Amino acid sequence: MKGSPKILALLLIAMVVVFIISGLFAYADADFYSAYGASVSSQPAIAPYYELLYIVVGIIGITAVFLLLIKYRLGKAIAAVSTVIYFIILLLVSTITIGVISFYLFNVSIIIQSTAADLLTLLAYALPVLALIYYFRYAGAGGRNIVNIVVFGVVAEVIASLLGIVPSLILVAIIAVYDYISVFITKHMITLANGMAGSPIFSGIELMSKKAKRRFVLGGGDLVFPAIVFNAFLLNGRVIEAVVAGAGALIGLAIIVIFGKKNKAYPAMAVIAPIQLIFIGIFSLLVLV
Repeated sequence: MKGSPKILALLLIAMVVVFIISGLFAYADADFYSAYGASVSSQPAIAPYYELLYIVVGIIGITAVFLLLIKYRLGKAIAAVSTVIYFIILLLVSTITIGVISFYLFNVSIIIQSTAADLLTLLAYALPVLALIYYFRYAGAGGRNIVNIVVFGVVAEVIASLLGIVPSLILVAIIAVYDYISVFITKHMITLANGMAGSPIFSGIELMSKKAKRRFVLGGGDLVFPAIVFNAFLLNGRVIEAVVAGAGALIGLAIIVIFGKKNKAYPAMAVIAPIQLIFIGIFSLLVLV
């Protein structure tokens, strides 16, 4: 995955933008809950660990489904399933975005029955359809990257609000190990990436080097999971730790791009997550000293 300075800069910018988007939604969520006398961390202590289990099982389950579809060369089914999944995610993003805008600009909540709330809810359902039309027909590679980055930011914030700090740290550790195994041992992630290459939905950031005539791909999870940790700290008011976690992720990504070999697939989270966790650990030790 070795890339030029320009590719490195663009990937780092993409990660920073995901952090910023997810952070903005994190603060908006906190304000929303506060206005209604609740908190993003008001759920029972054991609940985030159930959410963690559901997320891990969901990732494995979805991967297994796509691997089966790829094995039997069901290209149309791959396109259909990936489109449905992406529509559901876009609906989540749209609902949250409309909810935030209505809360701040119109002082209206879409969870309260009213004519304005009904219109906003209708808009929340219409936007994913329009987004998919744009994504397929008009976006191009750059436009798809932008849509994906926004989606990654919102998804990271939602998951972080469900998990909290410790489960989020456990999640990225699990994903780091899983990413390493799936690329270097079972190699099913490479099969998945190759099989999904023809799908209309590409769940990552794709950059082209015209000079080198090579394609650089960063999976969506390599942006989402580091942002989950970043937001878990942010949602709990631990801004410095969030910045430290973000810096660790950026350095991990830079290491992959700078030192990776050309035309070789790497498990990015197997590098990003450990460095992010090391940064957090070192900061925690410094605070204790």
